[in-house]
Amino acid sequence: MIDMDLVEETIEELENRPTNFDTCAKLASLYIIREQNKNANLSRNTNVQSQVTKELNDILPGYEAYVQKKLQFQMGEIGIEAVTTAFKTLVTEVSEFLHILYNTTDTVEEQKLLIYMKENLKFN
Repeated sequence: MIDMDLVEETIEELENRPTNFDTCAKLASLYIIREQNKNANLSRNTNVQSQVTKELNDILPGYEAYVQKKLQFQMGEIGIEAVTTAFKTLVTEVSEFLHILYNTTDTVEEQKLLIYMKENLKFN
């Protein structure tokens, strides 16, 4: 993998040198590398955002289905098994969201924050 910091430093250094064909050729190559890296990062970020958004958007319908089943149960229309199934679906959606969020983080610090949240999740 190319060190983009080194690419940027080299570009800056070459831009401050006298202009000649060799310098221009090197700069052209480095500009292409920088642009390709920028485009790859934009594409990755767009893909990551759509994955996270998809999982996040799955949670609300799961919650609404659970609430509906719970209401039907409270009205004596269905058994507890239907409520439990709907709740399991909701919990699965929340879990999938947290997994994709964890897997799409860029830094160890972000991952540590999610792990910390998980470890400190307490119910009274």
